[in-house]
Amino acid sequence: MGNPESFPIDVPVNTISMWAEDSLSWRKKNPDKCQARINGFKAALLEDIEGKDEYFKSREDYQLGWLKGYLKIERILAINPQIDIDSILKRINYDNCPAVSLYWRVREDRMKSGRAPEDNDSDDYTYLPVIPYTDIALIERQLRGHIIQADNRLKSKVFYKAVDVEEILKEWD
Repeated sequence: MGNPESFPIDVPVNTISMWAEDSLSWRKKNPDKCQARINGFKAALLEDIEGKDEYFKSREDYQLGWLKGYLKIERILAINPQIDIDSILKRINYDNCPAVSLYWRVREDRMKSGRAPEDNDSDDYTYLPVIPYTDIALIERQLRGHIIQADNRLKSKVFYKAVDVEEILKEWD
């Protein structure tokens, strides 16, 4: 280890405006990566819509596959070879994790809607996991509709009009 005196005392921290500018400029700096991300996200949403009948026939199996494939939980649990991984994963109660629960409910509402994805959906859905943990969120109208349909308790903190957010913030003063 290095000398503790060599560690910086002041750590530079971006302001919110700096962070926002960095995030927004990423698209301009990385147009190919951005478009690939958009295309992949749109393809996944279209696949969800097209396969909704299959999904709703076996929701638990689909979610189990997601845990194994996307989150790679199977690899973590495989360290202990005497356990039955599928048995453990099937006992997970998603309602105990608001981010995952909201993700699945919004995804299901989106499937039922049949509305084709738009380019900006990949950005909008990025914020979905943090919504249950925020005090207030300003998001696009259609995603708000899916969120409220998925969890009506979020209605008091998820908005699509900036003027509504402004009113709430005035009440907090």
